[in-house]
Amino acid sequence: MQSGFVVAPAIRQSICSRSLWTASRFYRCSAGIIFVSLILLILLGIFVVGPARDGLNLKPATCTVKSYQRGVSESCSCGKYCTSSFPCLKIYVDYQPEGKMTNVTDVLLHDTVYEHNDYIKCSTAPCERSEQINTDRVNDFQKRKGQVHQKYLCYYNIKKPDEVVTVTGDFKTVILHCILWPVLVIIIMIFLILGIFFYRKYQAAPKDGQDINLVWD
Repeated sequence: MQSGFVVAPAIRQSICSRSLWTASRFYRCSAGIIFVSLILLILLGIFVVGPARDGLNLKPATCTVKSYQRGVSESCSCGKYCTSSFPCLKIYVDYQPEGKMTNVTDVLLHDTVYEHNDYIKCSTAPCERSEQINTDRVNDFQKRKGQVHQKYLCYYNIKKPDEVVTVTGDFKTVILHCILWPVLVIIIMIFLILGIFFYRKYQAAPKDGQDINLVWD
C-alpha cells in the first residue's frame, strides 16, 4: 500500500516532463514553420507578386517590329549550383494601343512581365542547363516575334508605356495563391500554438483543492 503512494508521484512526474518536452518541441517546430512561411511570402512578393501586379495593368495593342539586335550572352541561374547563359536578343517595336490612333515608337519588347523585371535588357530569357537549348529558344522567339515589319497582338502597361510584352495571363489568380497559402499556414500555426497553450494551461489548473505548480518552457 505504501509503495503505491511512492510510485504514483514518480509516474505523474514522468508524464508531466514528457508533456513539457513534447509541447516545447511543438512550439519550436511551429515557430520554424511560421518563419519559413514569412520568408516564402517575402520572396514570392518580390519575385512573383511584384511583376504580376504590373501584369494587371496590361492592355492589348498591335505591335510592329522595327528592328532587332543580337548582343553578348547573358549569364543566368538555372538552379542550385547551376549557371548557364543565353544570347541577348533585343527586339524593338512600335505599338498602337487598341482603340487609339496614337503610336508609341521604339520600345524594347519582352516575352513576359517577368523577363521585363529580371532581364530588362533582353526580349526573352530562357535559362536551361544546356546553353544550346537556350540559343535554340532565342532563335525560335526571333522567328516568331522578331521579323522586321511583322505585326502581331501584344500588351502594353498603361502605367508604364515603355513596357510591352507578347503574352498576358491570369495575374489575379497568381497573386491570390502567392499570398493566400503562406498567410493561411501562418494563421493555422498561430491558432494551433494558442490552442495547445490554453489547453495545457487548463490541464495544469488546480483541481479538487490540489495545489499544482508546473514549470513552463
